[in-house]
Amino acid sequence: MRNMSVRLRMFFSYSILLIAALMVTVIGSQNMMHRVFRETVLQSYRRELVYIMNRLQIQLDHVKDYQKSIALDTVVMEILADNPQAPENELDFYNMNRMLRSRVIPIIGTNRYIYQYIFVTLDGTFLSFRDESFPALVEDVLGRDYFAVNNAERSLILDGPYEMNGVNGERLQFFVLSKQVVDLMTLNPLGYIAFIIEEDLFSDVFEKNLPYEMQVEFYLLSEKLQVLSSSDKETIGSDFIAGHNLSSDEVRQLQEEGSCEITEGEDTLLYSLMQMEDSEWSVAYVTSMDTLLRSQGMVFQMTMTIGMIACAISLCIAFSIANRITQPIGALSRKMLNYHTMKRTGEDNTKFSSNEIQNLYYAFDQMLENSEKMTQQIYQDQEEKSNYQFQLIQSQIKPHFLYNTLEMIKSLVDCRMYEEAGEAVMAMSQFYRLSLNWGNDISSVAQEIELSRKYLYIQRLRYAEYMDYTITECGGMDKYCIPKLTLQPLLENSIYHGIKEKQEMGKIELSVSETEDSLIFLVWDNGAGIAPEALKKLRDSLKSTDKKKESSFGLYSINRRIQLFFGPEYGLEIESEQWVFTRIIMTIPKVSSNDLQKGVRGGV
Repeated sequence: MRNMSVRLRMFFSYSILLIAALMVTVIGSQNMMHRVFRETVLQSYRRELVYIMNRLQIQLDHVKDYQKSIALDTVVMEILADNPQAPENELDFYNMNRMLRSRVIPIIGTNRYIYQYIFVTLDGTFLSFRDESFPALVEDVLGRDYFAVNNAERSLILDGPYEMNGVNGERLQFFVLSKQVVDLMTLNPLGYIAFIIEEDLFSDVFEKNLPYEMQVEFYLLSEKLQVLSSSDKETIGSDFIAGHNLSSDEVRQLQEEGSCEITEGEDTLLYSLMQMEDSEWSVAYVTSMDTLLRSQGMVFQMTMTIGMIACAISLCIAFSIANRITQPIGALSRKMLNYHTMKRTGEDNTKFSSNEIQNLYYAFDQMLENSEKMTQQIYQDQEEKSNYQFQLIQSQIKPHFLYNTLEMIKSLVDCRMYEEAGEAVMAMSQFYRLSLNWGNDISSVAQEIELSRKYLYIQRLRYAEYMDYTITECGGMDKYCIPKLTLQPLLENSIYHGIKEKQEMGKIELSVSETEDSLIFLVWDNGAGIAPEALKKLRDSLKSTDKKKESSFGLYSINRRIQLFFGPEYGLEIESEQWVFTRIIMTIPKVSSNDLQKGVRGGV
């Protein structure tokens, strides 16, 4: 070894390390491949089911939208208001049914999943239009006081499953989607509208969207793990845990981790459970691990073959590399120096220090200088990307809000609420005039508050059943400045993730106070709040500068933007108690537009 050349020493050292690494890989590859392949396939299955659940939610939302449209129809409200009790006269009863039918049929069309649509008067009388004998069947299953008990609130109620014989004698498994019809002016109840929805609404989504190669048994489960829908119709209405003989430990693992493996005889079954968004329901599916991992052996053999070929190629490359890098150090240093000299002067100069290490140090110093320049350029590029991202967020807010507002104005016009529609148009025009602000990226605090007032006014028109608001402000806010469209995203979060999530009347409060040097904005709502674990993650994301760790892109962007303008000592704080309240505290310094544009206080 002592007389061996450096080239051979490097080659044999590399060969020993490579062969040792290959042996370790062969020994540990089986277990590692099993885990990796299992996780990969499991994630693929879960992605498929996430897509299916989204399709299921869209399907259900369509049906809910039908019912909302009927409940908000002025003719339906007038008919139910005039008939708190069903007419005793057969002609009046027929005319009432005919008028209601003329309002319902154009909305729901030929939706095959809505088996029946039923109106219920305040005295509990069931009305139906597709088959006059059907209300009696439903009343036998649900009871006469079902809607008065379950629809005390104005929100939509989805209940089931129920089972009965249909009007043609067939076995019918169904759900009841019901909503209270109220007077929009007084919010007094006028009656109820209910859809009898076939169970196929859920099962068809699974069966039509699951790939053929996925041999999966699926189950749609209630909060208490009762089977609501399944590929096996006989299990509908049964207890999922009892039906699969799951132990308490297995159930706990399934709920906490989302999946568990259970051995039954020679086969291992994989159970997975996924919670649906905006719902207490969940989806469970069961599949065989042997089916999941049937191609693992083939992949393992292919990997080993490729590994052996790569090893042989690597040895050849290693020999070539060893031969190249063991050339005289002097020649290497001269080439490096000549490269840097010619790059600066365009002339070849080989008369440098005879100290090769010193020459290499000089070349290394030049490399560090170039690296520093590149780092500065990257930093500037990142700043430009960050500014572009903020502009992109603003541009996304405008069309999103515009579409929703125009749809709301159309609904007001359709309902003949012309005065409210005119006020909404005026509020929308003022909102966009303030938000555009002649292309400026900053505006006065007074303008930002006025913009927020117009935004909340429009949103209250949209969600009259769910929200109210108050704004408390100080005088003299027109002399202080703030980045444009800073408060509006916070108010939007309060509406969509707070008030709307709770599905009951809520309130949003916006207040502005001042200290000697700062302005403090409070956005408070009594909506759904934030769970403690999610609140902790949200607070951590606001403190982090790594965008990969953020949990809320909107709040993170607002906080980051404030800190870029004013410095790290300013930004957002979040306080919340689930189902009680959420409070967002935003602190900025008192600065004028000139100060903000010049970047005094650490601005960009």
